[in-house]
Amino acid sequence: HKTRNIISLLMCGAASVAFAASPQGNALEEVTVVAQKREVNIQKAPVAITAVSAQTLDQNHVINPVDLNGLIPSLVFTTSEGFNNSVSIRGVGFNVPQNDSAQPGVSYHIDSVYIANPVSLNTGFLDPDHIEVLRGPQGTVFGQNSVGGTINVISKLPTFDGATGYADVSIGTYNLEQFRGALNTTLTDTLAVRASVDQSRHDGFGNATKVPGTNGKYELSNDDSVHGRLQGLWKPNENFSFLLRAEYAQLDNNAPLSKAIDDPNPDPWTQSSDWPGFQDIKQQIYSATATYTTSFATIKSLSSWQASDHIGSLNEDGLSTALFFPHDVEYEFQKSVNWTQEVNMSSLPGGKLDWIVGGFFLTGNEKVGYTQWGLSPSAPNAPNYLFSKPASFKTGADLPDSLYFQSASRLTRQSWSLFGQGTYHLTDALRVTGGMRYTHDENSTDIHDYFDLRGPGVFVKSATNSLTGKGEVDYDLTPDNLVYASYSTGFKPGGGNISLAPAVVPFQYKPETVTAYEVGTKNGFLDNSIRLNAAAFYYDYANMQFEADDVNPFQGGVDNIPTSEVYGAEAEASILLPHNLRLDGNITLEKSRITSHFLALDNVAANAADFASGFAFYSPLNLALRKKAYRDIYGNAVPMVPSVQTAVSLTHIWDFAGGGQLLSKFDVQYRDQYQAAVFPKSRIYTAPSYVLSNLYFDYTLPGDKVDIAFTLSNIFDKAAVQSRFVNQFGGEATQSYFPPRQAILKVGYRF
Repeated sequence: HKTRNIISLLMCGAASVAFAASPQGNALEEVTVVAQKREVNIQKAPVAITAVSAQTLDQNHVINPVDLNGLIPSLVFTTSEGFNNSVSIRGVGFNVPQNDSAQPGVSYHIDSVYIANPVSLNTGFLDPDHIEVLRGPQGTVFGQNSVGGTINVISKLPTFDGATGYADVSIGTYNLEQFRGALNTTLTDTLAVRASVDQSRHDGFGNATKVPGTNGKYELSNDDSVHGRLQGLWKPNENFSFLLRAEYAQLDNNAPLSKAIDDPNPDPWTQSSDWPGFQDIKQQIYSATATYTTSFATIKSLSSWQASDHIGSLNEDGLSTALFFPHDVEYEFQKSVNWTQEVNMSSLPGGKLDWIVGGFFLTGNEKVGYTQWGLSPSAPNAPNYLFSKPASFKTGADLPDSLYFQSASRLTRQSWSLFGQGTYHLTDALRVTGGMRYTHDENSTDIHDYFDLRGPGVFVKSATNSLTGKGEVDYDLTPDNLVYASYSTGFKPGGGNISLAPAVVPFQYKPETVTAYEVGTKNGFLDNSIRLNAAAFYYDYANMQFEADDVNPFQGGVDNIPTSEVYGAEAEASILLPHNLRLDGNITLEKSRITSHFLALDNVAANAADFASGFAFYSPLNLALRKKAYRDIYGNAVPMVPSVQTAVSLTHIWDFAGGGQLLSKFDVQYRDQYQAAVFPKSRIYTAPSYVLSNLYFDYTLPGDKVDIAFTLSNIFDKAAVQSRFVNQFGGEATQSYFPPRQAILKVGYRF
């Protein structure tokens, strides 16, 4: 009986994953997750964690991390300047997308390997088994940059089941063509290999209308990407395994649509831009995971080498010389190499004390460069000077007036940490958990602006030592009802700003920390046909890093707001209904505010001051007007904290007499408006609310080998704003949208 066996659900509260029913078809199956680096039943994990299965990803047309918006409670994923991605959970994340030395606030892992460069968030999910998202500081087990939580992508690994795999082909609107496939094979009794590939292309969701020579049809938000992975698993005996992996991803796309909120064309899918922006990204990840089980513990080593290359060009204001002066365009490059090594040892299950200890090391270097131009009808050209200085540039006086900004910097980082965590079973129903992590982080920033023709470069170096920890108690009221309370801390390091002469913004910004208090409950009712989970939390947020402008033009960077707070509650439920129906839903309620007095310069106000001074940068009038524009931001909201987020889905299974099965799913997502920066609520800084609805049908032919799926996303073709961005260095306000309505037909074969 297959009833409900392939239902994918959205069940958060602690989890969202594809659950299969019991043989009787009237209960939700147990789900095992890696959680805090130990496998555990998700309903027994005393932590807010969401697990989204591969089936659920397909049903919601989730291609890459940004598509997780709406699926994960408290998560807000935004984009800025084409390639910068910012993820925030419960208001804690990444508020400084224009500073390459800053670190993300939600760590990203692939099969527990830490991915060091946020550019990786541009690549899609390849051959996933499921995705786990842990809320709250995970500073003990996952370390720095987990102040908001962590995302762990769990891939499908090689198995010794012989030749198995799948292949599917999708076509759809906007000339979508996608092929995905995986092949698993057993070479010997001890060696298995799995190869996976995902190749995709589609036309742009929008157009730049004023790019010369394109007849108003320069595509934006198109896709031309390929992603591949090869894995080899050697398992000579039951106690030892060695997994070797090579992964490559490449994106060769035009720039994403980033529409100015003052674009005179009201069509959300057109951008009055005259600049042919592009984004080319290449990423390589090579990793090795060795696991050895002794009579008392499991020892694991995770090693990786990661490289990322990005070259791009974008229109910062989203307009043209005919509409905006000065008209900002930019070239950018980023090249990074990172090594990571972790070794951990964990106890075997079944003892009185469950424990894990380990160490982590990271070393990396990154080159970044920007060339920014302020174009005008009299100076419409923007040469690419990223990699070489023209011979004619011999002094600062030789630089073109339209060259707003040029920078080439080298960033380095070394970090090591030691950690340990244990859970002691006081009774069969009562447990206490404690953990601690010590981290030492060093970083340097070697900054060179304007080819060093306006002054020598600046070298900034800083080091941070941090101790984070966790304390927790959880209790089984019944075998199906758990309550817990926890205290945890997390931090992400400070760094050096890529600015040569700031007057207010510091050369070095401080680490930020979060102290979190959480209570929660996980419940199964009526023979586990209903799951209801809830959590409430309070965050004491110290030294929040934010994008700060400076009295001196173009010298902004990262600064710290001393204290803030975020608090709220989450609730999720999954209910098996009669007639093969299933209802899933979640809701998150949040509030936030800045609790310290702090003077900051609104980017838009700074831009207005520049305009009022006739763009006479650094003149006495210009500096006086910029200084006058500072405001106290006490009481303002923390960025990316919508007061309400909710999602509801209804799924139905129809079993046919001949053995076929039809799955139908309808879902609705809502997100309230939120502040995009630390400044007061305004038209500029407020990202509007949205409602999105989606349909999905999947017919599995008798034999369970072939299925035909149809997706209709954004049914009502809403121009839903995914994120709002205000440029720190210019004040331009742009916004990105969720994709328009898409119809996609997929045919898949499993063997």
